[in-house]
Parts: sequence; C-alpha cells; structure tokens
Amino acid sequence: EEVARVIGYDNLAEHKTLVELEKPKIQIEQILENRTKKFLALAGGFNEVFNYPWAGEKTLKMLGKNAKIIEVGNPLSVENSALQNSLIPNLIKNTEDNLRYFDEFRIFELARVYLPEFNKLDSKFQDKLPNQPKILAGVVVTQKDKNAFLELKGVLESLFKKILVTHYSLHITKPEQNYLDGERYLSIIINGEELGWLGELKEGVYSQ
Repeated sequence: EEVARVIGYDNLAEHKTLVELEKPKIQIEQILENRTKKFLALAGGFNEVFNYPWAGEKTLKMLGKNAKIIEVGNPLSVENSALQNSLIPNLIKNTEDNLRYFDEFRIFELARVYLPEFNKLDSKFQDKLPNQPKILAGVVVTQKDKNAFLELKGVLESLFKKILVTHYSLHITKPEQNYLDGERYLSIIINGEELGWLGELKEGVYSQ
C-alpha cells in the first residue's frame, strides 16, 4: 500500500484477477459445535464461558487429577503451572465467582484439554504435541428446593435429540472422581463406550 501511494494509484494499470471458486466443504465438527452452543445458549438457558487453558497443580491434585498432567514452562504463577486435562477445575472457579452475585445460573464451556499422549505419525517420526481433544462441560446451579441433577439430565437428553444422537444410554454407576457425590452420578454410554458423565459435586469442594 505504501509503495502504491508513492507511485500513485492513477499510475497503476488495472488488471482483472481471475479467482477459481470451489464449493465450501461441509465441516461436520464445526456444524456440531455451532448447533450445540446455540441449543445450550437459547433453549438451555446457559451462558458460555471462556477460560485460559491452564490450571494450578494444587487444584488438579485436590480434584484427584494430579496424574498425567503437562507442566507449563516458566508459568506466570503457581495457579497457572499446568495445562488443563479437564474443564472441571476452571468451571468450579467460574461457579465460585458467580455464586457471589447469583443464586441460580447455568454455564458451559466447549474447549480443548491437553493430555500427555503423543500419537506416532509413522515409524520414524512422532508428533510432539499433546493429544488435544475438545470437551463439552457445563454447570447447573439452582435453589436448594430444586434438583439441579435432574435439570441437567433433562438438558442433556434434549441436546442429544437436537444433534441427532440416538444410540446412547445413562448408567447408574459409582464415580471414579473423588469430588463427586456417590449417589447422584450417571455415566453416558454411546456405542458401548463411556464418553461422559453427569454428577453432583460434594459439599466443600473448592478450587482454592
């Protein structure tokens, strides 16, 4: 632009640029994300939150997630010393912050977590980046006379219907996470594989 200004725009010859257009590719993952976020924000009454992709080692250990974490080189603080391997720690922190102002609210996050699992590209090379799957997690906070667990279960079933997930089941099991109530927990099974869970936090669980 600066060179054109020196030469003068009137002194530049006009040329027609031919651009070959292609049909946009259908991005299934992006479509699914957009439908999920739209449903949760509109029909589900959730607010989306955006967190930094790290959490404190102290928080991860307290939530029973001290194994298999990726430490951050030269962290800004102790609270930002590891990459998150779960969305739960930051969502609990979001919940604490919101409880100072609201008695009822719903929040969700759809973001990547970072797992120290490296996939081999071929026999000679290995990908040095951690496995970074996208995870959906949410929190429902209600008054004591309401049942947040059942509300969240209803939202999940409605979401599955919206995004056309039909072959799933909810199993009553005991949680492996020590920060969840043992009586209110359901594992989400899709095609024979556990892909998620619903649970209620124990009293006294805090991120700090």
